[in-house]
Amino acid sequence: MAQGQITQSQLDSKLAGFKQNDFRKQYSDNALLKDVLQQYNLAIRTNSGNYNSSLVLNYKNDNTGIINAYNNQINIFYKGSYHVSKWLDANFGVNGIIGNAKASNSSFATSGTNVSPYLQLLDGSGNKVYYTTGDYNSYNTTPTPNSMLVNHLDELGLDSRITKQYNTRYFVNFNAKIIPGLTFFPQFQYENGITNISAYSEQQSFIMRYLNNIYSTASATTPVTYTSLLPASGGKLTTTNTTRDSWTARAQLNYQKTFGKHAIDVIGGTEFHQTHSKGTNGLLLGYDDQLQSQSTTTVNFPGLNTFSKSGLNTFKPGFSPTGLFSTYLNSPIGLVIDSTHRTNSGYANATYTYNNRYNALGLTVLIMQMFSAWIKNSGAAPFGRLACHGTHPMKIL
Repeated sequence: MAQGQITQSQLDSKLAGFKQNDFRKQYSDNALLKDVLQQYNLAIRTNSGNYNSSLVLNYKNDNTGIINAYNNQINIFYKGSYHVSKWLDANFGVNGIIGNAKASNSSFATSGTNVSPYLQLLDGSGNKVYYTTGDYNSYNTTPTPNSMLVNHLDELGLDSRITKQYNTRYFVNFNAKIIPGLTFFPQFQYENGITNISAYSEQQSFIMRYLNNIYSTASATTPVTYTSLLPASGGKLTTTNTTRDSWTARAQLNYQKTFGKHAIDVIGGTEFHQTHSKGTNGLLLGYDDQLQSQSTTTVNFPGLNTFSKSGLNTFKPGFSPTGLFSTYLNSPIGLVIDSTHRTNSGYANATYTYNNRYNALGLTVLIMQMFSAWIKNSGAAPFGRLACHGTHPMKIL
């Protein structure tokens, strides 16, 4: 107004319009959903003398309370019990879980409180309104190769993360009555888990436009042209694939004896547990899901790293994109450490009771743990020679 570019009446009209806006309510009405969790169960049980069995099927669907997202799961559980003889009972079973979930990979899009409440998500005709994020000045006149305008609803339809999980558990245990009062309980359980996570940021998603602007340099000639260290087309696909295997073996002896006013109850056992996890990470740049194409091999990663540390980007002068490089370009190709965790424990508990009124208790527990982490390397270095290679123990506790 001081420069004569707007009149008082125009300013008053603009302010009156802002007062009518309620971004958070629009976000709640158009992006958030009433959280609905649906579960369906089917159980089949049989009893045929010495053998009992139970099969339970469960399906769960959760809309997670926001658009373009879901969390679905199928759970299958089977258990069998067999009375082998008068001194031996056996129980065995399997439990399988299949999960499939979709969520936004954008922390910006999943919150309606990160822009001014006086903005509009949709205009009076229901059309999307575009604005800028809090770290970019909407009045900035510096030209950019990609627009920095954004709308939450657009981003909730882009830049998604899909997680698929497969978990299986097998178990068997026995109850053996060795002599009167002495019972032996051996148990064994094995679990296997596979998790696959893929996060796809399309070319038109905000984060890809932002990264392209950061890693672009403008020419000194007119008309201005831009050179980007990232592929000119396509988006970004990051993947993480992990597996987890674990087993537990346990053996326990129980002895109970009552004679006159005296009673003793003794429990002793040992347990061994091991968990082994490993996985891989992956990054594709210039990725197009429809065309099934990518151009990662054309990307100069050392150049991206050097550029990130220089602070010489023209999009945000003085801003260091080191954190962006680490989060979006370096970490997705980092290691998933191959680790093994072992635990061995032993325990004993003795209780003496006199006349059903007085107790004396003794307890002993011994736990031993070892954690081993291994980095497996073929000896090939993407950005230079390695001082050493092979398989190396990282840590033992």
